[in-house]
Amino acid sequence: MSLIYSNYPPLATDSKTYHNVFTDLIEKSDSIQIASGYISSDALIDLKSIVEANGGPAIELNIGMHYFDGLTKQQAEAVADLDELLRSSNLGGVYFVVTFPFHGKIISFRKSGAVIGGLIGSSNLTNIVDSKVSRQYEVDFSLQAPDTSELDGFI
Repeated sequence: MSLIYSNYPPLATDSKTYHNVFTDLIEKSDSIQIASGYISSDALIDLKSIVEANGGPAIELNIGMHYFDGLTKQQAEAVADLDELLRSSNLGGVYFVVTFPFHGKIISFRKSGAVIGGLIGSSNLTNIVDSKVSRQYEVDFSLQAPDTSELDGFI
């Protein structure tokens, strides 16, 4: 288990970025499960590009807050585009949590059915975008097997 910190002054660190850790794990995965309070259209466009370029991974994306807070037109279009690609390719889908507001941020990475890594912390899915400029400090845990056992079946 390792911590990932926002990496810009005044708290610059030698830590890998959220984007770097996400990219490393997704390249090793054949499926991922995501539960994120909020999404951005840029993040969904990035996920769609990854699936189109590689024929995967399978993605189950659960969005926890937008059912209650609404989506912008651009977000709604990005959700529809990613969902259409995933469903038409039998690679998953995009879902909204509708029973209660879910503000957690968890990603489970799988290979051959086994959880091989995970990300848990304060970063919304937006932080997978490499070019995203933010002045909001985030802290996340990067998990590797066997520390991922509790993620199995959670999302």
